[in-house]
Amino acid sequence: MDAAVFGVEADIQYTHLDATRDAFFPGDSNFDPLNFRENFRSPWLATFRGRLGWLMRPDVLLYATGGLAVAPIKTFDFVVATTVPTAFETASGSRTQVGWTADGGAEWMFAPRWSVKAEYLYVDLGSFNTIGLFANTAVQDTSHAHRLTEHIGRFGLNYKFY
Repeated sequence: MDAAVFGVEADIQYTHLDATRDAFFPGDSNFDPLNFRENFRSPWLATFRGRLGWLMRPDVLLYATGGLAVAPIKTFDFVVATTVPTAFETASGSRTQVGWTADGGAEWMFAPRWSVKAEYLYVDLGSFNTIGLFANTAVQDTSHAHRLTEHIGRFGLNYKFY
């Protein structure tokens, strides 16, 4: 019983992505040494996908999906020049980023109307820049590049309303 199956799906999930990254630039002949700190937050993720599958047996479906991904992203960057105590820079950004997603998985119908699934979801929300301004130095504004990709493994329990 091989048959193609297609449809659409949408979901939203609480992700609570919250991280801090520290870095050090040792300096060179043109720049003083710098300490960097970036704070990042993204509380939720929504996807809207087309789904194409292949029914291997009456109760087993292998599938792939692809489509749109949306998530809010907030960043705050703080940079301090180590040799000039009053030289610091801040940059922040907050936006809803739109990107793409693709996944693959398998679903098994274990009872009428009930199934379980396991899938891997890749999300690429692209990149954006924030601009910061150094205080008390000759350095003007600087650009900070941000990019978010996610690798998500999921298990699900489904009930079919038909």
